[in-house]
Amino acid sequence: MAKALCILLVVLMHCEFAYDNADWLYRAELKQAWHVMNEAIRPLRMPMFFLVSGLLASGSVMNPNRRSLQNRLHRPLYLYFLWGALLSWVLPVGFAPDVSDNIIIRLGMSIGLIATSSWYMLGLAIFFVFTKMTRGVSLIAVFFLCACLSAIGTIYQDMFVMHQSKLLRCLIFFVAGVRMRDQLFSLGDAASMSRTIAFGALFLIGSIALYGSDNYLLPVDLAAVVFGISLCRILVERKSLLRPARWLAQRTLPIYLLHFLMIPALAYLGTQILPQALLRSYWFGLIVPLLSLPVLIASSLIVHKLLMAAGATWLFDLPSRDRLANVPEWQPPSDGPAACAN
Repeated sequence: MAKALCILLVVLMHCEFAYDNADWLYRAELKQAWHVMNEAIRPLRMPMFFLVSGLLASGSVMNPNRRSLQNRLHRPLYLYFLWGALLSWVLPVGFAPDVSDNIIIRLGMSIGLIATSSWYMLGLAIFFVFTKMTRGVSLIAVFFLCACLSAIGTIYQDMFVMHQSKLLRCLIFFVAGVRMRDQLFSLGDAASMSRTIAFGALFLIGSIALYGSDNYLLPVDLAAVVFGISLCRILVERKSLLRPARWLAQRTLPIYLLHFLMIPALAYLGTQILPQALLRSYWFGLIVPLLSLPVLIASSLIVHKLLMAAGATWLFDLPSRDRLANVPEWQPPSDGPAACAN
């Protein structure tokens, strides 16, 4: 449930940039409105995503084998460099320092300075190595180090070029997912409506306090993540939501990688087919990201299916992946507490 919720929030966040590619009358106002909403959700979105990623990688880190090393290190690194180059070429991202107009140099800097949109894949690889190297170290000491790195990311955020501060901020949540798997499941089992509301209120207060600062604080992230865990555990009890959430959670990789390309395409198509009355309506424009969300997910999955049918499996996995196909890797249970993570 949590993984499905996180990918929805990630896609919804990037829908903000669709206003740059469509002829909206209130383009600046609409983008600003969604930017405010996305900033309010920020303490939940990526910390929760990395927490779930840590939960799912826990067995691989604590009991590694050749396949886990391939899945958790080689694969995300490969996808980061591949999609980093592809996305930076198709959707150039402005960042400083801009030293050259040469496409090769710009792609290299985008990847090297972690300016590419596929930074989450790099985070998975780095965090896997970190947790594997520190698995014998006291959890309190590791958490203290992670908290210090988070503080550095907060205090010196303006000194980083692009996504480095996000990596520093989210490391502690991946570590928690790996090292505190059982405790987190127990926390989910103990979820109640009153606790969900209480931590939701703390999350909301923290988001309001940070409004306009373009920054984050670890206590607010923690409150948001506990709120997310409790909310997902409550939602899991609704069997009608569990099956589609699990279906979506199993397809987050192609959605994450492909939705970046779908957003400008959908925005351009909307400009061409929507009547001017809608393009000039502030209120319709305000709900466009919500309306676009299922379209972006569906189109990403359709394109993924077509690419796989065309034999482009190398876009989503290591070309030599099948060599270790019969080597088992730890998997979370299909039911019980882990259901809220899937």
